[in-house]
Amino acid sequence: MEHIFPLNESLKYLRDITKENVRFIHVVDFGNHLGTKNPFMHIYENTPGYFYKRFGRTINLYRPSDVLAMHVNNGFEARMTPYYYFKEFYNKPIHSYWTERYNEEELFLKTVILTDSVSSAP
Repeated sequence: MEHIFPLNESLKYLRDITKENVRFIHVVDFGNHLGTKNPFMHIYENTPGYFYKRFGRTINLYRPSDVLAMHVNNGFEARMTPYYYFKEFYNKPIHSYWTERYNEEELFLKTVILTDSVSSAP
């Protein structure tokens, strides 16, 4: 999920082609996918635009609530189970872009298990 651009449109397409009674599981990593001591380094110090300029559009930078909402809004019966939090070694300031949208618990939720099902046709 973290590498898909555009995610919302892709989920809409996936929902359109998915048969009834299908279930699937996604493990989503919300870290930076870089070899840093903290997996959120270089994400929260600045805006997403800055991250993309510096590292390219390798990850979409959606946070857990964004991904869950996109699934639900596209007709999936999605549930999200937090799997792994990682705040250790993060010692940089967090840009207001992030703190105005997400609480600290969500910002440091690194991995979730997202389960989806489709019970009826769209």
